[in-house]
Amino acid sequence: MLALKKNPDDRIFNLGSGKGYTLLDILEILEKVSGKKPKVVFKEKRNIDVPVNILDNKLISETLDWQPKTDIYEGIEKTYKYLKKELL
Repeated sequence: MLALKKNPDDRIFNLGSGKGYTLLDILEILEKVSGKKPKVVFKEKRNIDVPVNILDNKLISETLDWQPKTDIYEGIEKTYKYLKKELL
């Protein structure tokens, strides 16, 4: 609701930490969280592939005074536990 009051222009915000992670970083976290080694098939790099994805959260920080409170490991861990509970 705060976002609606402070964002009357319906702007779109990136929610991120300002830190970049590779796909291998994410896979490593998933393996630690799940205790299972993911099956990965590497394919040839495409022109649209980016090595690291970093979201700039400057706009939401300035507009709504928002800052991330959950790091990538904790976020993936919480998501994994939730999905495991809800889907299995």
